[in-house]
Amino acid sequence: MQPKFWGTAAITIGVSGVLMTTPLSQPAQASGETTIAQATSNRRSALPRSLRNDILQDMSRRTLLPVSQLQVMRVDPDTFDGCLSVAPRDGACTMIALPGWRVAVAGGQFYWFYHATPSQGFKLNGFTSVPIAITRAALRDAAQRSRLPIGQLQVNWVEQKTWSNGCFDLPTGGVCTSAMVPGWQVTIAHQQKRWVYRTDSGNTVQFDPTASR
Repeated sequence: MQPKFWGTAAITIGVSGVLMTTPLSQPAQASGETTIAQATSNRRSALPRSLRNDILQDMSRRTLLPVSQLQVMRVDPDTFDGCLSVAPRDGACTMIALPGWRVAVAGGQFYWFYHATPSQGFKLNGFTSVPIAITRAALRDAAQRSRLPIGQLQVNWVEQKTWSNGCFDLPTGGVCTSAMVPGWQVTIAHQQKRWVYRTDSGNTVQFDPTASR
């Protein structure tokens, strides 16, 4: 579906969800071999329960879904830098190797990825959690505004936001719903130029002229 422009400030886009699943069972293997289901269970059990609960509580707060509707889908060992490998593309992070886990959590329309370590806690990875249709729409709009090829633009930063109204906390002459809206703030970059977009969870992307430079 091609995006529609909402005046000069927004794009309505369609999002096709991507369902990622972890095999729960596999055919019996030879004695001494570990099944995929057993390996998955071992990876999950390596994540401390307190850290797992903190991640679920964080996602519940951000998405407005109860914890009972969220599920840890995968836990994979990984190594991160001093920013837990979650920072703007032009940001500076300490180049250390922190052992931890990449945690995938699903609930409702959301499928998010967290980076977690025993010593540094956790961070939501917006780059891998934001629907790809949102970043594509932001890139297309930034390309039109800048008259640059999309290939010369990059997604510099993605931060999860929960807006206080249906206008994504942007000034508008129209009427805004007062309900909380989980979404994202996406920053597109080219050299020192920035285009900032505010979004919901996958339907609408609005340009933020004040934050852009």
